[in-house]
Parts: sequence; structure tokens; C-alpha cells
Amino acid sequence: MNSRKIDLSTPNMLGGIGGIFLAIGFLFNILSIAGLILILVAFYQYSQILNKPSIFQYGLRWGIFLFVAEILLIFFVIAAIFGDGSTFLAVVGALLAYGLGIFAVLNLKKALTELSITLNQNLFDMSGKFIFWGTVLSIILIGLLGIFIGNILLTVAFFIAPKEIQLNNAEETNVM
Repeated sequence: MNSRKIDLSTPNMLGGIGGIFLAIGFLFNILSIAGLILILVAFYQYSQILNKPSIFQYGLRWGIFLFVAEILLIFFVIAAIFGDGSTFLAVVGALLAYGLGIFAVLNLKKALTELSITLNQNLFDMSGKFIFWGTVLSIILIGLLGIFIGNILLTVAFFIAPKEIQLNNAEETNVM
């Protein structure tokens, strides 16, 4: 049976650097945007190499819904500040952004679980759980610590992921 080794060092490095940017970025600044983009590129490369399109599909949903949640939050906060000063708009915006954020991170968790199973690297799954539950608990602020820990675990997971895999003609994935 013919098989070939596939190098995973590029998506590992891109994801690791993206994870660092997410971990040190605060809320949704330029560094966090760069980190999100790098992780999405890593997800795309993994999905192409491993023939698992769901990894990128879930990752892309994460990115889109996270971006929309941030825009909603910014819009409603600005509307509350420059409008009539009503906190109602800010609360509505925050709750909408919170709900979209949970939905976004649920998609990230699914992408990381798929990657964890495929690469046999449980740290991806663990980081997804930390980020998900951190997001859910962020409403009481303690969740921000969970998100931070999850981003650090994600960074480590990318850096210690297998450097190459063995692909057989039957498109089976064997981790090296």
C-alpha cells in the first residue's frame, strides 16, 4: 500500500502564533484579530491536509459569529453612550453579544474536538472546553480566567501537535 508523509509544521506554527496573539490580546484588538486570522488559516490547512472540511467550517463559523458579536456589542454601547444615555441599549447589546459569543465558541469547541480526535492530541479538546466554559462564565467575570487559560492551552496544543502524519491511499490519517 502506498503512503506518504505530510508535513504539519506550517499549520502548527500558524496556530501556535495565533494562540499567543489571542492569549495576550485584550477583548478584540488588532492582536486578537491577527490571532483569529492565523488560527483560521491553520484550521483551513488542517482541513485540507487531513481531508476534514468540518474543522475549517466550524472554525469559520467561530470567526464570523465572534466578529458579529463584537460589532453588536460596540454598536449598542456607542448607541447607549451617544443616544439618550439609556443603559437598556447597552444591556440588550451585551446580552445579544453574549449569546452570539457562546454560539461562536461552541463552534470553536467543535473544531478543536474534531482536530483533537484526528491528531490524537487531547490538549485541543481540553482548550476548547476551557474556552467554552470560560465564555459561559464570563458573565460573572471569573470566566475570563478560563478563556485565558484555554488560549494558553490552545497555543501549547498547536506547538506540541504532531509534526507530520502518514496518509495512505485510502485517505486514512495515521499520526506520527
